[in-house]
Amino acid sequence: MLAKVRSYIEVNFALHNAETGYIEPFCIVNNEPINNKWYINYSGRGKAPKCVKKAVEEGKIVVLNNQLGTCKKCIFNKTTCENPHVLVPFRVKGKTAGLFYITSMKDHLIDKEETELLKEIMLDLEYAHEKLEMEKALHLSD
Repeated sequence: MLAKVRSYIEVNFALHNAETGYIEPFCIVNNEPINNKWYINYSGRGKAPKCVKKAVEEGKIVVLNNQLGTCKKCIFNKTTCENPHVLVPFRVKGKTAGLFYITSMKDHLIDKEETELLKEIMLDLEYAHEKLEMEKALHLSD
């Protein structure tokens, strides 16, 4: 949905994988393949781009509007690194458990208003996740 209504060319999501213990790319909205798989744990350790590590470690939104050439050996695909992108952490019980990483068209810089909108979307998802976990716990206690 975000890719259709905004100037985004990629909208990706990464989630915590209970089997591996790492946050990993989960799905690709635009059906683009993952060129180089990355992974990172709650504390920021693993094979992941610097911007992902920062978003996970700090639990804050990371916006990169003019980053071309700033990251050496980035494992994101070329499209992500050459365009403005934003990483929005998904928090569960105070830990980063996933994130959106969204790539915009070159002429569409990500501003404060857009960042706030993305933050609201993530807060809604966090709230929904919390409610689902509460319902799950209630059903298990019955």
